[in-house]
Amino acid sequence: MAAKLPIPNLTFSPLGTGGLAVPGGVLYSYVAGSLTPQNTFTDETGVSANTNPVILDSTGNANVWLTPGVSYRFDLYDSSGVLLRTVDNVPGGTLAGQSSVTANYVFAGPTSGGAAAPAFRALVAADVPTLTGYAMAALDNLASVNVNTSLLAQTGVDLGSTVKSFRSVFLWGSGTFGSTSIQLTGTPTGARVLTLPNATDTLVGRNTTDTLTNKTIDTASNTLDIAGVAVTANTGTGAMVRTTSPTIVTPTIASFANATHTHQSVAGGGLLPPLKYPVNILSIDGAIDPHTAAFYVITKGSAAALTLAAPTATTDDGLQIVITSNSAFAHVITATGLLQTGAATVNTATTSVFAGASLTLIAYQGKWNVVSQNTITFA
Repeated sequence: MAAKLPIPNLTFSPLGTGGLAVPGGVLYSYVAGSLTPQNTFTDETGVSANTNPVILDSTGNANVWLTPGVSYRFDLYDSSGVLLRTVDNVPGGTLAGQSSVTANYVFAGPTSGGAAAPAFRALVAADVPTLTGYAMAALDNLASVNVNTSLLAQTGVDLGSTVKSFRSVFLWGSGTFGSTSIQLTGTPTGARVLTLPNATDTLVGRNTTDTLTNKTIDTASNTLDIAGVAVTANTGTGAMVRTTSPTIVTPTIASFANATHTHQSVAGGGLLPPLKYPVNILSIDGAIDPHTAAFYVITKGSAAALTLAAPTATTDDGLQIVITSNSAFAHVITATGLLQTGAATVNTATTSVFAGASLTLIAYQGKWNVVSQNTITFA
């Protein structure tokens, strides 16, 4: 609230005979040029307004304080209600000649030029000294400073918000203040939540070398690569070993296809179980699959007529087929131009009329090499 000033000539005297004071007189105050009541005040603080009208004391005096820059009309009556005097356009007083004082004013000399008598004028930046050694923002026409309480550590209060968030957070930790820092930032495309573990720990970086312990990687929802080779999901129990010369202890191997395997005794390990082919029963005439390694048993109760097509060059190379007869009939296997016996290329292989006749073939480059045979006739 603006400061108040005393009315000129605190003691009012009537213009009547003898120029005597007006004990118990009545003073009305109005807006200049009107009969609109306007307050006066009991002291310079301007907190308490006088009654309107003001009743003068027994000596004809009263405490009457006016608002600077405001003009008044005064009507003075005696205690009997007789108008003694009217004075209009009375100024509310001045502060060093300044009729209207607003916020951000100072009582100082001029902003430029030589020294002169001080007066009230608007505050300028040059009136505020720079505090050496402290960061200080410009204070031009500074009216107030609002502190954002969200920046203060408080119980249950977040730092920032989803609509008023920080772009980055810089930490210097135990480094060198002013020259080293860690910037926490990101490039979110939506509202994201990063939850830190409830533990005293060190975060693992993508580009750092770290040793992980007590971690389980679920390959059902993650891709695990070892030396650039993807490891697919496997069933069963036990540890997976990938090394140049691993020691494998008593594994269970279901089957092999199109691969070379060595069965040998390993120190401390034992023998791999013998290789076992799936058994296919041939009880009727028909074709033998040329692309699947298997053990074929002929059980037809009469001479069977079987055919064997060419294996696929390169793809089926090394594939092995074993054919044996379990019935006492001359079964004929036709593989026109494909059977290589080591002496000639033949078209048919016929079993003897005894159970146990057998033929072992290995595919190579679209042909069937005869590895072994027991009572087989080639033609």
